[in-house]
Amino acid sequence: MGKNPNRKHAQILEAGTRVIAEHGYHQAKVSDIAKEAKVADGTIYLYFNNKEHILISIFEEKMQEFMQKLEIIMQKDVSVKEQLFDMAQLQLDFMESRPELATLAHFELLQTKGEIHDNMQRILFPFFQAVIDIVNRGKEEQVFSSSLSTEIGRICFVGILNEAITTWVMEKGSYSLAAQGPVLAEIVYQALQTEV
Repeated sequence: MGKNPNRKHAQILEAGTRVIAEHGYHQAKVSDIAKEAKVADGTIYLYFNNKEHILISIFEEKMQEFMQKLEIIMQKDVSVKEQLFDMAQLQLDFMESRPELATLAHFELLQTKGEIHDNMQRILFPFFQAVIDIVNRGKEEQVFSSSLSTEIGRICFVGILNEAITTWVMEKGSYSLAAQGPVLAEIVYQALQTEV
């Protein structure tokens, strides 16, 4: 295994993702994470303050990875529709390839309160802002409804995809989530165009 501190850090986060997804945040123990990571209990505390710190670190690292991919999409010189479709597809592909993360994101986060909730909002803010940027661009280019509230547009995009991911997690990944991308993106796109 070696003594690479970055590798141990990653190993603990990977184990934390699996253990928390399986047992739930409140039932998971640091000792379970240590066992899954094949490290001593005390080793966990060399890298993380507590279980909460592990959970937040999981999302910080994964969101950073996701945002790097999203940034490429946001910089492409393509239509609003293509950008929205690419963003939706990225989110579905990302979650399907990381089912434990999908479980954490769509079940554990709904139950968090206090500091964890505040940290999650901070971590998710760049993603929410990217969605808002697409909605605003669509409104400016008169692709989306002029009466559309930017915040409602964000809620529509995030809500539809989150519901699809949550259902997929509950169905234990029995079908391809990524294959639903074009249909879900089209639903969002049509909803944002609707004049009321």
